[in-house]
Order: sequence, then structure tokens, then C-alpha cells
Amino acid sequence: AGADDDEELPPPPGQLEELAQAAAEEPVEEEAPPEEVVEEEPVDWEALREVWRHGPSERHGVGVHRRVHTKARQTGRNYMLAWQARRRKLWEQGAAPSPEAEEEALRVFHAEIAERAWRLREAAARFGGPLEHGWTAEECDPTTGVPALEVELNKAARAELSIEDFFEGPAARRQ
Repeated sequence: AGADDDEELPPPPGQLEELAQAAAEEPVEEEAPPEEVVEEEPVDWEALREVWRHGPSERHGVGVHRRVHTKARQTGRNYMLAWQARRRKLWEQGAAPSPEAEEEALRVFHAEIAERAWRLREAAARFGGPLEHGWTAEECDPTTGVPALEVELNKAARAELSIEDFFEGPAARRQ
């Protein structure tokens, strides 16, 4: 065994022509064009908030927030605690506790739940997850955090209005 053992041997006679013919018959694979990077449109949060604030009332009538709120308070402890904290803050800021003011406060509260749930899902879809993008473990907790509030709100809407999502429609969940 010498240094010549490492060299490749030529193909046997007659096989060289077969290999060339097979190579000519094989289709040439073209390189796929580079994938286009599709940039997502920036979310128009103001427009989305307006849809969330007024959409349910437009679809289900005035007072829908109070009806869903009543059901959510009865069945969802997390919802009730979040609302009590929110209401206390509103009244400390001087908001008058009238039925009209409370309906508006509920409308804003419900829209905030929808927005926070959306933003949490958006952060969860990004590299590193929500904890790496400014969310606390408490907010991310599916049993007591933002996801639980959204579930309780939608559960109350389902019981009260027979709908799956209180903020139904394309603006509700773009993801």
C-alpha cells in the first residue's frame, strides 16, 4: 500500500458515457427566489380602541357592557377584583358614580382588557416571549393574569349574549 492508494480510480470503461447521459437527462434545479420579507402593517391602536369601545354597543345595544359586566362579576373572581381596583381608582380621580359614567367606565375597562390581551399575544409571538418584552409573570399567568380576564369576559359574553368573543370581528383578533 503506497501513496497511490488515496487517489480516486476512473470509472470502468463504458460507465463514463452512462454517467454523462444520466446527468444530461436530469432536470436542472433552479434556485428558489429569495423569500420576500413581508412587513406587518403597524397597528392603529387608536382606531382599534374605538372599535373595541363602541363595537359591542353597536352590535348588541346600549347597556351591553353592564349586562356582560354583571355576569362576569358573578362568575369571574379575577374580573371582579380587577374591576374593583379600576373603579376605586376612577372614583378617587373624581369620576361621578352615575349609571352613564359607569357604562362608559365599563366600556373603557373592557376595551383595555382586549388591548392588553392582544398586546400580550403579540409579545408572546416575539422571540423571547412576553417576559422578555416587559410583561410580568403575574400578567402572563393564564389563571389569574390578563389571559384569565379575557377568558372571563368572553365567558360572560357567551352566557349573556350567546357569542364566542365579546369583541367579535376582524378587529378583535388579527393574530
